[in-house]
Amino acid sequence: HDEFVEFAWPDETIAIRKYALIARRAQNTWFIGGLSNNEQRTITLDLSFLDANHTWLFHTYEDGTNAEQVGEDYRYSVTQITAGDKYRVQMAAGGGFAGFITPAKA
Repeated sequence: HDEFVEFAWPDETIAIRKYALIARRAQNTWFIGGLSNNEQRTITLDLSFLDANHTWLFHTYEDGTNAEQVGEDYRYSVTQITAGDKYRVQMAAGGGFAGFITPAKA
């Protein structure tokens, strides 16, 4: 039985299951992070909370290919996104990710 707890405020959301996700907004920047338990997993982030009038850049730091053996193994990427996009994140066992979303410059 998977327990699921979600807390939501206007500028912050926390969801806890067998992993934890945290999203917090400061002005026009969203900070998002996640932690996994001892299981590797792929999660899909629903970005429908973003303002549809903007194009956004998602800067992410995700577990690298060897993160389960070498904790310092990570990859950095920047992806252009829009409201309603889905973004897949792979977390190593005991791993996680961190990122921030900013409006793309015109």
